[in-house]
Amino acid sequence: MERRQFLTCVVAAALAPSVVAIGPFLAEYDCVVVGGGTAGLSAALSLGRARRSVLVCVGGPPRNAAVAHAHNLFTRDGTSPSELLNIGRSQLTPYTTVRLARREVEAAERSEAGGFRLRLSDGSSVKTRKLMLATGVADALSSPSGLQRCWGKNVFACPFCHGWEVRDQPWAVVVHQAAMVPVAKMCLNWTRDLVACTHGSYTPPAEILADFNRLGVPVMTQPITEFQEGGLIFQDGTRLARRAVLYRPAQTQRSPLAEQLGCALDSAGLVEVSSFGATSVPGVFAAGDMTTPIQSLAVAAAAGNLAGVGVVKELAHDEFG
Repeated sequence: MERRQFLTCVVAAALAPSVVAIGPFLAEYDCVVVGGGTAGLSAALSLGRARRSVLVCVGGPPRNAAVAHAHNLFTRDGTSPSELLNIGRSQLTPYTTVRLARREVEAAERSEAGGFRLRLSDGSSVKTRKLMLATGVADALSSPSGLQRCWGKNVFACPFCHGWEVRDQPWAVVVHQAAMVPVAKMCLNWTRDLVACTHGSYTPPAEILADFNRLGVPVMTQPITEFQEGGLIFQDGTRLARRAVLYRPAQTQRSPLAEQLGCALDSAGLVEVSSFGATSVPGVFAAGDMTTPIQSLAVAAAAGNLAGVGVVKELAHDEFG
């Protein structure tokens, strides 16, 4: 069969040392998974266990690369993100139909013969019957000043992932939109020394201000000009000493592939999927942070698993009716 033909290019030499090459590199796959993070590796596990041929294209560093330890993950609480990925890759070893390669997918188009043709970053191309996107999202960390430096250290987006380690310490929560008001109140689970900062972009109505006052949460309305490891600096020069800052930055799709393929996006720019990861484009699936505002390793692993099952079901339907 064509999908069992070897490509002549040598791939193993180009793999990063932390990316394990598994199985033969084929000319055509049952599924190519774009993205080698939690969702992508989880999908590859489901597909490999179903004996489907899979290529996982591993791109750049994971979104949580700046974090020393990942938390709120059943059986792996406190493990470093890099170790989690190494465990996930190594556990694909028994499944010889799965291949991992350090390759970016630069373009994807539907093939005239069916399925998809992908152009990879090394100039080669590969065909696949189904396509799984697990490329994640990119956080806007270029401003205010110092945000990128502090991200994953004393500034974080999820209190469930990082709140326990700074419990009962002085926190700030950036309430730059109305949706952050309930998040700010939820932070009181971890600390009662909490300041809400509107960053000059949100004016809480009187009833919200009254709520914060009742809860003992001061509100600072000046724009933040700098994030520091010891707290925040505001536009008027005020310094607020804080041990931790909860901030949810704007996000964009990390890869343009979903939009290029015509996948429907919701109002937040996330890819719309079914319960088994199917997008609006036939044959294209998606999983992980790129599909949901509830972004955690556990959720990404579950979504990847379900999307892998969805691909297997669809392939079986195509072949067996």
